[in-house]
Amino acid sequence: MQYGTHSRYENAAKRTPARAEHREPPAPDDFSSTIVNMIGDGMYVTDDMGAIVMVNRALCAMTGYTEKELIGMYAPELYPAPDDPSLPTTISREAISRDYHEIFESFYARGQRLSTYLAYVKRKDKVIFPVEMTITNICVPPRISLGIIACIRDITERKQYEEKLRQARDALEQARDELAQKVQERTRSLEETNTALRVLLKAREEDRMIIEKNMLVQIKELVQPYIDKLKQSCLPEPCKTYLELIEANLNRFVSSLIQATHQYGFTPTELQIADLIKQGKTTKEIAELLTCSPRTIDGHRNNIRKKLGIQNKHINLAAFLLSLE
Repeated sequence: MQYGTHSRYENAAKRTPARAEHREPPAPDDFSSTIVNMIGDGMYVTDDMGAIVMVNRALCAMTGYTEKELIGMYAPELYPAPDDPSLPTTISREAISRDYHEIFESFYARGQRLSTYLAYVKRKDKVIFPVEMTITNICVPPRISLGIIACIRDITERKQYEEKLRQARDALEQARDELAQKVQERTRSLEETNTALRVLLKAREEDRMIIEKNMLVQIKELVQPYIDKLKQSCLPEPCKTYLELIEANLNRFVSSLIQATHQYGFTPTELQIADLIKQGKTTKEIAELLTCSPRTIDGHRNNIRKKLGIQNKHINLAAFLLSLE
């Protein structure tokens, strides 16, 4: 990576006399080298010019460079530039827009003690990976920097987990939005269905009223006139008695139809069953007459009781229906 002429080398002669001479950190002894190499994170030390003078084994393994290749390398060369052609598309240019020259210069010029950055490191094989970089400087009074110490931790797995967590969160939010949309659609569908049912029930009620009205009109216009004519004719006494019974039952049927339909809301089937109950028919006999099961008749009997407001099971339904006449 080309950074041009390094300002630290250009301005070295302009520094204060205290730093005019090139200084290097004390050479590590075997004991300290052993400790440094036991550290799991990558680590390097630079001199006051920014050149790497010491590295540990973890950094070599992390970057793919040998110790010999790293010694003498200008430290910012380990970090990619925003225009690096090997930068993968998954890493935004803004994420590595940090000027590492300025970071290192700040440690030398202002004597910063300890800072941590999220950065990217470029391996020898051009692979770029995320790291957590902690930097501190090596200072001697009066604030003369002999170099810096940098620890680099590979956070590739952490970034992968964060990405998986982000994807899971996005998937969860998407699933939540889809579920909310389905609930809204289902609610809308149910509302439309309820509206359609209300329309159908209203139409059915209107049809029922029309049927009842037509039935009453037909009885009055098509049946009653013949009954009147038969009453005026010379019928034997038994026939007159039968005719009177027919007329009475017909009037009772018409009366109960009007009353039960409007007052209690009986259906035509319930009216038929109620009339048979008043005649003393049992559930089994009614089921045989209407060709249905006794359980169906029991269901209709329960509906009749509910519509009449009979809550006490001990009240005889036939007697109660007869009391309404």
